[in-house]
Amino acid sequence: MRPFWGVLAGLSRVVFALSGPFVPVFRACIFFEGGRQVPKNLIEYKKSAEAQQWIRDESAEQDKRYQQIVKEMDDLSEERDIWVEKFFGRIQTRGFNVHYNNRRQIPDDEIPTRPDRPFKVVF
Repeated sequence: MRPFWGVLAGLSRVVFALSGPFVPVFRACIFFEGGRQVPKNLIEYKKSAEAQQWIRDESAEQDKRYQQIVKEMDDLSEERDIWVEKFFGRIQTRGFNVHYNNRRQIPDDEIPTRPDRPFKVVF
């Protein structure tokens, strides 16, 4: 397992700050289940029926918004394919800025091929 500060290895000041007395606090919130680190809520509390209903309502609304976004992204797929083709054509003819005003034209062998899976938009 990689320790908590291993994620922050590139940030030496943060690692130095977290290597002090705060590290045991972070370690206290992490438990191991099945060979992986799992954060655990250390404060046990009960939610009222009203709060649980509010959480269910909010989750349903968020799910509905998410499904709407997914549908809109899927509806744009044909237009997105055109955008990608135009971009590839532009970087092959006009070029791509490497540094300041230095451009490099991208040859055909460096253009990626379209994968067999559907285009995935991350949002």
